[in-house]
Amino acid sequence: MTSKQLECFVEVAESLNFTAASATLFLSQPTVTRQIRLLEEELGVQLFLRTKKSVSLTPAGESFFIDAKEILSRILIAKNKASHNSEAYTAKIAIGYSGVILEHRLIPHILQEFTHSYPDVYVFLKQLHYKEIRGHLEDKKMDMVFTYSKDSLRQRDYRFLPLIRATYYVLIPYSPPFTQLPYITLENLKTENIILPEVSNCPKEAQSLISYLAAALPASQIHYCDSPQTAVILAKGSLGLAIMPEFDIQTDNKIIAKKLHTEHFLEYGIAYMQNNAIQKYLDKIIQSTKSIDLHYSV
Repeated sequence: MTSKQLECFVEVAESLNFTAASATLFLSQPTVTRQIRLLEEELGVQLFLRTKKSVSLTPAGESFFIDAKEILSRILIAKNKASHNSEAYTAKIAIGYSGVILEHRLIPHILQEFTHSYPDVYVFLKQLHYKEIRGHLEDKKMDMVFTYSKDSLRQRDYRFLPLIRATYYVLIPYSPPFTQLPYITLENLKTENIILPEVSNCPKEAQSLISYLAAALPASQIHYCDSPQTAVILAKGSLGLAIMPEFDIQTDNKIIAKKLHTEHFLEYGIAYMQNNAIQKYLDKIIQSTKSIDLHYSV
């Protein structure tokens, strides 16, 4: 198995187009096809299903895709470390994050304080899908993860430290009547189109409110989307009111956020394995979170 084979596989898996992958990699299409065929022969599995009209991943291909990206990432780290051999790192810490809006100000703050205290520690940062978190912690690919997916980590070897008990907000275009209200109630929502994340695309911790609203509101009023970013775009386009936890709020001069009157909430925090050899570095990061206000400011 070579890095070239992995690069070809990942590029085709992401684009599902051999021609586009070949152009991105600056390789001929026969070369890309040959590299993937060699990889399939070595693995003993078929990675792609190809017809005249489409390309798709097999179940084995979907499983291998996650690992292949991780392997390539590790190779890149190794190359970067080798090219900077004048820097003697004494340790490494691998940090995962969920990609929520809060992390745009939280993680840079933490990294700045951490690297100031430990300039000789190499920091590896990686965004993870919530389904990857448990495996990455178990396999020690990650030392800690910023996440709101904690229920799947309920084992004695795991620790989840809550950083914020996040309430829910409604994103509303700058237009009456909701802009004048102090908060939004379920009654306010009954005459509006509502934008919610797809249940299949979020962890069970986030499904409680979705299920509640789906039962309380007419199905014709609910529009499902794949991400908070898509929800914001839809709300700005006046297709409905987007509902999301406060750690995912992003507003501007076209949209505002009003708190949703509900008992539902999400805990966002740090997940890590206990008895980690680099616990002092984890403690430093945990300490750094205490100096920043994590709540959304209206």
